[in-house]
Amino acid sequence: RYLLKDAVFTQKDGLKSVQMDFTFENTGFASLPYHRKKNVQLFFIPSESAVSGNEEPLNISSELFTGQKVLTVTADLSSLDSGSYAVYVKFSDSDGTHVIRPANTGWNSQLKAVKAGVCTLKASETN
Repeated sequence: RYLLKDAVFTQKDGLKSVQMDFTFENTGFASLPYHRKKNVQLFFIPSESAVSGNEEPLNISSELFTGQKVLTVTADLSSLDSGSYAVYVKFSDSDGTHVIRPANTGWNSQLKAVKAGVCTLKASETN
C-alpha cells in the first residue's frame, strides 16, 4: 500500500504552471508490478467549492506512477483563476479504472482521488 508522505507545489513559468513533487512510501509487502503503471490525473477544486464528482482532471504531462519514491509532475494552470485550490491526485489505468487508493486520509470517493494538499495560485506576472 502506498502512502503519500509529502506534496510540494512550486509555481513556475511566469506563474502559468505548477511543478508538484509527490513523495511516497510503500507500506505494503510488494512493489507495483511493471505492467501496472498508472496514469496520473490532477483535480484542482476551488477551496470554497464542494466536489460534485463531475470535475474534469487538469491536463498534465504524460507522467506515470510506477511505484517510485518521488514523482514530479508539471501542470498547465493557464485555465485557472488565481485563488486557493484543493489538489487531488488520482492514479489509475488510462480509462480511469483500476485505481490505486493511497493509505492516506483525504480520499474522495467521487473523484477516486486522494487530497494531496492545497495550492494557492497567484495572479500571472506581466512584463
